[in-house]
Amino acid sequence: MRYFVAVIFVLNLFIGCSKDENNPTSPVKDTPSVKIVSPINNQNVLDSITIQIDASDTKGITKVELYIQNLMVKEFAIKPYNYFWDVKSLPDSSQYSIYAKAYNSDDKVTGSEVIIVTTNRLSPSNLELLSLSKDSVYLKWKDNSTVEESYIIQVSTDSVNFNSIAELPANTTEARISYSFSFGVKYAFRVGAKKNTRISFSNVFSIVNFCPSTITHLGKTYNTVQIGNQCWLRENLNVGTRINGSQEQTNNSTLEKYCYNDLESNCDIYGGLYQWNEAMQYSRTAGAKGICPEGWHIPTNAEFQTLKAAVANNSNSLKAIGEGIGDGAGTNTSGFSALLAGYRHGNGSFDDVGNNAYFWCSSESNATSAYFLRLSSNDSYISFFYYYKNNGFSVRCLQD
Repeated sequence: MRYFVAVIFVLNLFIGCSKDENNPTSPVKDTPSVKIVSPINNQNVLDSITIQIDASDTKGITKVELYIQNLMVKEFAIKPYNYFWDVKSLPDSSQYSIYAKAYNSDDKVTGSEVIIVTTNRLSPSNLELLSLSKDSVYLKWKDNSTVEESYIIQVSTDSVNFNSIAELPANTTEARISYSFSFGVKYAFRVGAKKNTRISFSNVFSIVNFCPSTITHLGKTYNTVQIGNQCWLRENLNVGTRINGSQEQTNNSTLEKYCYNDLESNCDIYGGLYQWNEAMQYSRTAGAKGICPEGWHIPTNAEFQTLKAAVANNSNSLKAIGEGIGDGAGTNTSGFSALLAGYRHGNGSFDDVGNNAYFWCSSESNATSAYFLRLSSNDSYISFFYYYKNNGFSVRCLQD
């Protein structure tokens, strides 16, 4: 009996030792672990984000796959498992699912939890310059976002170092900003949408300010404005000696003008009115200097068409604020500052002040008629016609 008990004890001891060797206390996992570290679930993504994935396995990770909206967008072979995701081309306020898969050397795979994010396109786009003068710039852009808190307007002279010159409310898409601009300097502009401490910027719009600050001509000083790639006087010419509307302007040694209703004070407001031949100083060459300052000329029909295109055929942007009504109310976004100055009729009478503006082109229609641009008080169209040269219209000058 004693021998039997001893044998059982030895057998139990042997079996116990065998169990310990085959069943370690910390078993190795046979699948990898994987997690989306950034962004987190329900996060708003502004413009872009780096998606960060953490994956590990004691046998080693052989590859990691990233999925957005159930489409694999990136496969990683080695660390780091980071992916730069630019969402600026995606619809604003859209939701996307993100998850990852990790594989180990046994080709076993684990999927992460799915996270949902909302994409917000913060940065504006399509920045364009509508006008530039010595003391202001008018910019327009596309608002792509619903989450911006404000807009920052910046300017640079080297396209590297930008200075903020204005902050505007959210949902703004165009604005005139007061600032001092020098002649002959290349300026770069950009607009940034601000959210908390983040600012996302638009494209950069660069342009050389080739408009001088002012022009003095025959004793009078005129302001200028740059619209697109054209430099215009901001006021109608007001040069010459006033004669009555009943008289004809003639090719003599005296530069002559009409003032609406034969009142000099109206010339101070609206500028002079000129028959085509007097305005052209009796040249019939399109683009002639005429009565304009040196280095300037009376615009051709084609050059007025360029102006029309620059303001998208919107006469309101050419008309001064307060000119026109309803659909024809002036906004002066271009800075052209047109006044509805009326005209002197060929029979010597005056008409249409407050209703229409007429500007001579230097382009003829025929021997007795020439083209002109018309702006009306009650619509936003820019119209071109031709009429008899003996009518008295306004004159704007364009830099050569």
